[in-house]
Formats: sequence, structure tokens, C-alpha cells
Amino acid sequence: VLSGNTRKKIDSFEDKAFAQSVSRLRFGPIWTDVRDYRELASQNAKPVISVVHEVPVNSGSQGIFVINIDVSSIRATVTSLYDDSATFVNLFSRNGQPIYNDYSEPNRNAMTRLTSDYTGWTVESGMKSGLLARTTSAFSSVWFALGVLVFVSGLVLTIYVTRANYKPLEELVVKLHHSVFDGDGSAGRVAAD
Repeated sequence: VLSGNTRKKIDSFEDKAFAQSVSRLRFGPIWTDVRDYRELASQNAKPVISVVHEVPVNSGSQGIFVINIDVSSIRATVTSLYDDSATFVNLFSRNGQPIYNDYSEPNRNAMTRLTSDYTGWTVESGMKSGLLARTTSAFSSVWFALGVLVFVSGLVLTIYVTRANYKPLEELVVKLHHSVFDGDGSAGRVAAD
């Protein structure tokens, strides 16, 4: 086993069980779930995701190449990509195990859910609970208030225009009435050209 700056036999390798379990698999690259890994017995285990590739070895037999990715670096990268005060992002392994679980509310409503064909990971994202409702509520309240304001303004303007123009129209109707009809209400003489 070649690991970092060390070379040792498989029997003395701390991650021997994992190496032996994936060495039997021959299906191309394998992405594992989150697992604990330590290179030396004196180290504390840390959560990693391993990517396993088959590689030929000098002896002619097949070997494996394992890349261990620290889960904390994945979490730091994902955290830097979005605004966690307004939205949430969750990242799950192929088997549904959380890799990055920003928002685990049971009734969360993910607006987007995508699964990678390569890794099998699923990422879901959406608005944090209450934010979407508050935003929609505030937005609809503004439009409702604006609609009421327009309606009331239109009503007041209609009444004002009607009252301002009512007297001249009434006087015109009275003059027409007196010129067409004589005083007893019967039609008078209309001069013809």
C-alpha cells in the first residue's frame, strides 16, 4: 500500500478492510458513502468520501487507486456557493446518506432536486421555511394595497369629474329643451333652411 509518504504491507494498513472490500469490485470508478478514515492508528478518524479506480500495477495484476476526500472540505466549498440565510442546500450520497445537510426540516419543500449520473449524489435546494411565505405574503400585500389605492383613486376622480362637468351639461340640456320645445311642452316651429 502506498499512502502519502508511507509504503507498507496490506496487513499493517489501518484501512485494510475497506481496501480489500473494494478490490473485489470491478465496475469502474466507485464513489463511497461518508465513512471514517485514518491513515495511522495514532490519528483520529475523520469523515471522508472515497473514490476508487482500478489501475494496473507493475506486477501485471490489477490494483486500486483510492482518493479520500475530506467531507469538511466539501462542506466548506458548498457553503461558499450560496446565501445560507435565505436558501438551503442539501447533498446526499447515492444511498441517501447526508454529505452536506444544511437544512433538515422534515417538511422542507425543495424547489430543485438533481441527481448526478457520475457520482449518484443528489443535491436539493430551496427557500428556507417561512421565507418564501413571508416574501410572497409581503409581495401580495403590496399589490393588494396598490390595487385598493387605484380603485379608490378612480372612484374619487370619477365623482369629481362628474360633479365638475354636471352643471354645464345640465345648462346645455335645459337650453336645448327650451329652444326645441315651447313653454307647454309641445314641439314648436323649427326653422328650415
